[in-house]
Amino acid sequence: MDVPTAEMANGPVADRSCTDLLCCLIFLAFLTGLVGTAGYGYLYGDPNLLLTTWDADGNGCGYNETTKDYPFLYYPVIDPKSLSAADPTADPAGAVSQVLAFGTCVKTCPKEGESADCYPPTFITNQADHYVGCVYSVVDTTLGLDVTPFLFKYPTEVVGGKFCIPSPAALAGPNSTAMAAFQE
Repeated sequence: MDVPTAEMANGPVADRSCTDLLCCLIFLAFLTGLVGTAGYGYLYGDPNLLLTTWDADGNGCGYNETTKDYPFLYYPVIDPKSLSAADPTADPAGAVSQVLAFGTCVKTCPKEGESADCYPPTFITNQADHYVGCVYSVVDTTLGLDVTPFLFKYPTEVVGGKFCIPSPAALAGPNSTAMAAFQE
């Protein structure tokens, strides 16, 4: 594009006009909607719901009267069927939901050698023959066998004030002292 030199003597200052008026109006409408939505949420919402952890039955850990004494979320076991059925390539969010659908609210995060005191959700009450004190047992406890149940329990620590995650000792592997916590 050829521009005459005389028109560019003082820089490209001629023929200027506002070209972003429509975008400015759209941005102001967005800001108005943002303030309105925030005000509505402040008046009628409960911000604690954003920070609450939820067990498998949808109970908020430490949120209401039912679970007020159980503020931490703990996963006693990840169901092998759900783990094998989870297909992250087809539905990543659904796969994570399937794997993490076995959380329970506990009073304290279980340490090595401690038991788990939980508010049992439906999956534990429906499989009471495989749970001993909210800890998964590989051996069916109702068979009457003279066998010590193999309890799948791992030492945990609190993260974010809400979650019980495996401690570094539990993640160290089978040669660590944490393996003693699997068998009580």
